[in-house]
Amino acid sequence: MNIKKWRSNYCNSYLIKELKMGCFGLIYLNDSSFQYSQINIGITSICTFLQKNGHEVFLFDTFYQTEEEIVKACTRLCLDLVGFSTTEIHSEKAFRIAKEIQSHQKSKIIFGGPFPTIFPHDILSKEYIDYVCVGDGEYPLNDFLNGKSPLAIKGILGKNTARQNGVSKPFDINEIQVLDYSFFNRNSIVTSRKFGSVQKKIAFSWSSRGCSFSCAYCSNNELKQTLKYGVRYRNIDFLLKEINELKEGYNCKGIFLSDENFLFNKKHCCQFAEKYLHKKVGIPFGFLTRPEHICRKNIERLKLLRKSGWTWVSIGIEIGNQEKRKEYLNRNNTNNEIEIAFHICKELGVHTNAFLITGFDFDDVNDLLLTEQLLKTCKPDSVESSIIFPLKGTRLYQHYNKNNLLLKNKKTQSTKSYFEDIVIRHPIFSESKLLKIKKYWEQLPKEQYRDDTTILEVLN
Repeated sequence: MNIKKWRSNYCNSYLIKELKMGCFGLIYLNDSSFQYSQINIGITSICTFLQKNGHEVFLFDTFYQTEEEIVKACTRLCLDLVGFSTTEIHSEKAFRIAKEIQSHQKSKIIFGGPFPTIFPHDILSKEYIDYVCVGDGEYPLNDFLNGKSPLAIKGILGKNTARQNGVSKPFDINEIQVLDYSFFNRNSIVTSRKFGSVQKKIAFSWSSRGCSFSCAYCSNNELKQTLKYGVRYRNIDFLLKEINELKEGYNCKGIFLSDENFLFNKKHCCQFAEKYLHKKVGIPFGFLTRPEHICRKNIERLKLLRKSGWTWVSIGIEIGNQEKRKEYLNRNNTNNEIEIAFHICKELGVHTNAFLITGFDFDDVNDLLLTEQLLKTCKPDSVESSIIFPLKGTRLYQHYNKNNLLLKNKKTQSTKSYFEDIVIRHPIFSESKLLKIKKYWEQLPKEQYRDDTTILEVLN
């Protein structure tokens, strides 16, 4: 459907609906730099849980709706509570929408997500924001909509609430057997992705929540210190039921598990593979992982996954200098481990995607040559490179801030995507050069890793 037409239909359907008391609107800051949108698993869980508990839930998605349309719909709905789930990169847009909603309708405004959880008092300094949810939102929002006093709810902070109020109780992710994806536009639930020469319609699901690692550029480390939740795993039978519903209800031809690191828990992923095979789900799947988990000692587990339908994988390389990768990024995998991981995937016939990060201030020409050498050795089938965005609170942010390498006005005002916007000052490379470097990495697989091309041509 034409996006403008969909936007209009979406908003009008809400404007004419007779509403109940206790209505909740959740705004999904979904500013993708790609031509496609995708769902957010955490938001799906919150919407499903609240609806299951009898609440009226409306989801607004900035990929399909303009700010004006969202404000107009929220105002006409007279919502009791409007929620924003946001990261730092989308926080300014969230602030703008929240302020506009409060100027038209005195709904209570609550913010949640990674950035508000780590910096709740920064968020509450905005006069138009009433509350912050620190941690998982399912239980606190349910209590709020049931009429419990907000400041008596663990994990909800108000203007004058001390941080000692604590974080929310970790959500039991197995309280929901199957997530309700129908809150999202169908084009977000199933997206068309290209794997090599094959185009597939895939859906996203998940088998765990949380991360065990502490990469210096990621806010997961700060979230772990604040929340102390640990990694939680879904019941495999519930997960497979959900995948079958996505397969039957949305005609998806593949599943991507968006866990932070699917291969981390050996027992969990083996159980998944065995049941996926036994229940004859019959569509291929992929996942994210770290290179050290695709190794010879795990080969039997990897073969079982391949037999059950494992078809593609995304692996983080980040940069080619392994010493700097360890020192600055807190990623301890070696280049040899990375090479072995990609080699095993080639042996098994698994499509590989490599993640890189462009623009670290410690990256010099020699480091770029090491990255190029590693890519040409591993030969991933595709490469995606983001541009470093130092997240507030992370070790990397402290480094960039201390050394005056942040373009602070640009960082807070005009950033939309980790893949196209630059918010750092590089000591060697200009912004245009950084974009060319990123593009070069992504072009390498398309040009079959030709020996007669080199990153030096981009830099000259």
